[in-house]
Order: sequence, then structure tokens, then C-alpha cells
Amino acid sequence: YKWTQWIFLQIYNSWYDNTKGKARKINELVSIFEKGGNEKVNAACSNDTKIFNNKEWKAFSKKEKHDILMKYRLAFEGYSEVNWCPKLGTVLANDEIVNDTNGNPISERGGYPVEKKSMRQWFMRITAYADRLLTGLDSLEWSEHIKEIQKNWIGKSEGSEIEFKVKTPPPALPKGKGEKPGYYTTDPKMWKLLQPRVIEMRKNPTESEKRLWKVLRENLEYHFRRQHIINKFIVDFVCLSKNLVIEVDGDIHDLQKKEDEERTNILTMLGFKVIRFKNEEILKNINNVVNKINEALEVLPFGEDLGEVELESIKVFTTRADTLFGATYVVLAPEHELVRKLKKQITNWKEAETYINKVKNKTDEDRTKNDKEKTGVELKGVKAINPANGEEIPVWIADYVLVGYGTGAVMAVPAHDERDFEFAKKYNLPIKPVIVGVYGKDSVFTDDGILIDSEQFNNLTSEEARKKITEFVGGKMVTKFRMRDAIFARQRYWGEPIPLKHNSDGTITELKEKDLPLELPNVKSYESTGTGESPLAGVKSWVKEGYETNTMPGWAGSSWYFLRYMD
Repeated sequence: YKWTQWIFLQIYNSWYDNTKGKARKINELVSIFEKGGNEKVNAACSNDTKIFNNKEWKAFSKKEKHDILMKYRLAFEGYSEVNWCPKLGTVLANDEIVNDTNGNPISERGGYPVEKKSMRQWFMRITAYADRLLTGLDSLEWSEHIKEIQKNWIGKSEGSEIEFKVKTPPPALPKGKGEKPGYYTTDPKMWKLLQPRVIEMRKNPTESEKRLWKVLRENLEYHFRRQHIINKFIVDFVCLSKNLVIEVDGDIHDLQKKEDEERTNILTMLGFKVIRFKNEEILKNINNVVNKINEALEVLPFGEDLGEVELESIKVFTTRADTLFGATYVVLAPEHELVRKLKKQITNWKEAETYINKVKNKTDEDRTKNDKEKTGVELKGVKAINPANGEEIPVWIADYVLVGYGTGAVMAVPAHDERDFEFAKKYNLPIKPVIVGVYGKDSVFTDDGILIDSEQFNNLTSEEARKKITEFVGGKMVTKFRMRDAIFARQRYWGEPIPLKHNSDGTITELKEKDLPLELPNVKSYESTGTGESPLAGVKSWVKEGYETNTMPGWAGSSWYFLRYMD
């Protein structure tokens, strides 16, 4: 199986260039990073890939660079939920599982309970080729019925990615420290009043604001926000984790010194330090400005008396941004990482944890059946902020939302989505129509139409409103696919070894072509380890060498072997 391993290494050492529509060598990507970072790289990559510049790239450690490149590789390491049977001590395929009389999953062999377990896997980034797969269908002489099945499997959706900020009760303040701004630094009414002005200011920055914003994003280790609402003010820049406000003053500020002083006093009372720069200071000597900002950051303790006030956020994908003003609650998949992150803020955590444990044994198919009764639990003590109108709305976990689909979270608009409508009726949640249509007692209006109760977007068509509302709330238009990256690993002995070695520093090294094939070791027993890992994880000599313990799936070699007939 030398050539199967060789093919794997070609894929492992490649990334997909969306602009050129093809795979390229990973070394070319490294060269791009060295010259200009990744801000302008249009590539297929993991959703959590951070933006960095070339200076940051050069300063990253070997392990940091390794982890970043893993987010771009076409064959990459990650984690996925598998069907784990503790009694058999092995991972089971879907077709090796049946349901007992209560509908719980059990192993076909032995009838033992089966649960979901997150395990390290290798994946093929096949989603990079989704568009090419779709366009390629046009040239195939297949029946339209078969083509439609393929299109539905690929599942292309064009929509919006929108963030809902999370609000939780702020920690108590020491006496004499004034009113804490909390995780959300203004009230919903003030946010609603000032947010249009914020959007306008972001679109039309002064030259000095532009230059300073670029520096704050690229050259400082702390996260800054621009045109952020605190209390009744829109501040130019703020680092919430250090409670530092930066104001840029134009000529008009010479005439409003009293107002500026009052504003500074209020911000100081709320726990913020304020530093000011004139336009000409920034334009003439940006380095001096940066030095002063760094000095201020170093002097301030982390979260000065206020704790970390950086907002968590829930990212949702929706094809119906036109209905955002009608979103009355948000739903997370029970396995969503944010749920555990907010554990201390969730006042009914025991109830939520019981529900999470109950859901984890259900199959995705069972959870998403249309005729299944919807269930869920509200995360009390946690609210989401609707970015369209600043309203606080409840956050729920529910089994019908899957962590592996979309972003693992949905904005619920019960007046315009049947699934959300059923859930809202069951749990007595608000239903707010925002599209002109015909509504019945037990029905929803799911078509496009003319917007109502959507403030400045009233009377727009759904098609017009989708992009405009997305821009208004700072979201972005994106394309998503239903198809998922393919798991390319098995926790079994029999299979081609993956030709990679794990180093002690956490990095991975690929075998050289001259060292292929990497052959399976001779062992006395092929029994599983009992932990879900491959039997190779129990072979001491194999593990000591650092070899990958997962093996390739059965289809690895059979996917290409027919090509050998030609030579």
C-alpha cells in the first residue's frame, strides 16, 4: 500500500485556493503567510481560523504554525462524535446499532448501550470541492432525478452569518467602584437609538481613525472594538478586557471641552480609563501614539475591578435574515461548546446537564425527524441580544439543533418557521410576525414577502432586506453546504497505516517517500484497547516511534486502485 500512503501525503501537503479553484502545495501557503499574513487568502479552512499578519506569523512558535496550517490542509486532524459501546470497548458504525424497546441505541451484537463520544480523527476536506461537484453535475449524462439527489446531498445554501451577543449577570462590584457596565455596556433602548449612528460612523471613518484602527488590529495583542456604545456614549475605540477607552479628537473638540470632561468623568465612574489623541498626533507620529497606548495597557490591571467584560457571542447561519426582527429566542445544540463555557452563569445547570446527558445517546436521525416532538431546556441566567433591535431574548438548548450542522445554533423566528413555531407553542414563547402574510392559529407564513415591524426596513421585499439587514447588524453573506468533511480514519488494526509521526512538542512530521510503505506491526492480538482507540495504540513499540495509531478506512485503497490497470 505504498502508493495509497503516497497519495495521502500529497493531500496532506495541500490546501485549496478558492480563487484559483484548485489545490496548491502547502509550502506555497507558507510563503504567502510570510509575505502578507492570511487576511487576503481566499482558501477553504476551518471556521475558527484567526486573522494574522506576516509579522505575527514570523513570531509564532513552531507548534502555533503547525496548528494554523492544520486548519488549511486538505487532510487534517480534528475531533468527531462516534458511536461508542463501553461494554464491547469499541466504536460502532451506524449499521451496527439498533434501538431497544424504549428507542435507545444498543449494539446489534449483544444488545449493549451505545453512547456518543468525541474522538480524535483524520478528515478529508471534501467541502472545499462542493462548488466544483455541483457545477460538474451539469456535464454528466445522468437522469435529472439522480442529479437532484446529488444536489440535495451537497446542499448548497446562501445566507447570512450573524452574531448574537450573550448577556449574563455581571459579578458584584466592590463598594465605592460605581455602577458596573457589565457584559453589555448599554441598555437595549439606548443601543437601539444609537446603533444606526454606529454603523454610519464605521462606514465613514476619518483618516486618523482609519490609521489607528489598522494599528490596533494588527500590532497590539489586546482586542479592541471600534465605535462601541458605553452607557449613552459612542466611544471611538475600547479594549473591554482592560477597560481602556481611546478617543480621537477633531477640531470641534476644542469648542466642547466641558462636554468632553463630563463624558470622561462618567466613563471613569463606570471603571474605564480614557486617553485622548488629536487627529494630527495620529497622522504625524503614529508610533508615538502606539507607545502611549501600550504604556496605558501595561499600567492597567486585567479587567480593572470589573472582571473580563468581553462579550461571548452566538454565531448563527440563516437564509432568512429578512426575519431577524422576528427572532424571539436562540437555540443551541446541547453539545455546543458555549454551553459548558457558560456553566457558572446558568442558574439551572443541573436541569440543563441532565438534558444534555439524555440527548447525547440519540442519533442525529432521531433528533431531526419532522414528526418527533420537540424538546428543550431554557438556559436560565443567560440572554442573547437580538442585533437588529437590541432586545434581550432567551437562550435554549434543544435536541433538534445539531452541533455539526451550520454553526450549531439557530435564531428562532416562530412566525416564519414551522419547526420554531411548534417549539414556541409548546413552551409558550413569543411569536412575532414580521412579513405581510396570512396567519392561522396553528400555521406560519414561510414565504418571502413585504417586511413589517422591522423599523427602517419596513416595506422592503424579503430579497431586498436580507442583505441590508445583514450589513446593518455587522454580519456577512456566506455560502454553506450540507455535506460534511469526510472522516478518514478507523479505530481498527486492519487498514493502511497513516504515514505520519507525532512529535513530543505536539507537531506532526510526515514520512519521506523513500520510507514508504509504513507497514503494520506484527502483533499477537488484534483486540481493541477498550478506550475507543485503535489496537495500534496498545502496541508499545509503535507508540514509542510516534506513529499515528488510527488507520485508513477501507475505501482508501479501493478509491484509486483501478488506475493501476493502466500500467
